[in-house]
Amino acid sequence: MEQIHGLDHTEPGAIAGSAVLTIWALSTDGTLRSLENSTSIDYEERFNQYLEILTKGLRQKKKSILHIFREWDRNVFPNSEGGLGGSVRSRASDGGNLKALDALNDDSEVEAKPMDQA
Repeated sequence: MEQIHGLDHTEPGAIAGSAVLTIWALSTDGTLRSLENSTSIDYEERFNQYLEILTKGLRQKKKSILHIFREWDRNVFPNSEGGLGGSVRSRASDGGNLKALDALNDDSEVEAKPMDQA
């Protein structure tokens, strides 16, 4: 991605899109549509919700969200100095998920609001 598109860090849309594509790949839906599918999953709405969570977390500098971006950058853009989550440190990949869970547990909670009121 670095060479093809000139990217050097992970963007929120890449994470949100990957999450939605993973859900679709594991579903029984034959096509990736927002509506009118066998599971009634609104993939476009899910993408928008995930994107909002990620962008809001970046704006509020939530540790768990910043950690997600650092982990993506470390794995997808290993030659990058840093990205939206901050500097990327080279670490053994076997502990990344445990560190992400620890960061999520350490994160301060924000009162949940319905997506349409955010």
